[in-house]
Amino acid sequence: MAQPKAKSNSVVTSEWDIDTGLLTIVVLGKGGGKIVFDVRKFAGEDAYDALTDNGKHGLLHGVNQRIGNKTAISKDPLTGQAATPAEKFQAMQNIVEHFEGGGEWKMGGNGQRPLNRSALYEAIAVVRGSTPEKVEAIYRSKEDEVLRTFLGIADVAAEYVRRTKRGVDSKRVDEMFSEMDGVA
Repeated sequence: MAQPKAKSNSVVTSEWDIDTGLLTIVVLGKGGGKIVFDVRKFAGEDAYDALTDNGKHGLLHGVNQRIGNKTAISKDPLTGQAATPAEKFQAMQNIVEHFEGGGEWKMGGNGQRPLNRSALYEAIAVVRGSTPEKVEAIYRSKEDEVLRTFLGIADVAAEYVRRTKRGVDSKRVDEMFSEMDGVA
């Protein structure tokens, strides 16, 4: 079952199969991707199988909505830029990983911000003189807690912050730093 009709400005589409309980979400654009989430497994296979078709549709719709809500990222207040497809994809991937790891419906709790894997891969690549694709190929199977170890390395942490800090006008910061040039 596909989403009735994607909005013309939407970068996210979704569809589900009520028999298998698979929800497929696609984020279009640079840095987007495809997420396949097993709602049947998430809900409990026996419980899912006991639902009527209407119950399955309702469950799939609700999980689709919950994951999709993570794309509601505010525009950058300084630049007015909307979140990129990569940022939207990462936000949805974070909640899917949370659910797949046995996490509760409500994500709060530990106060730790979700790890932006694509930004971390880019940061590691810059520091190590590699490409984000090579870094991802090596580390994609690692858990977030393991990957957070890299943020203890000052150069990686600085690059990561540059890529994830919203609301900072980097051009203005560069202008301010240039005032220091030539000052002893």
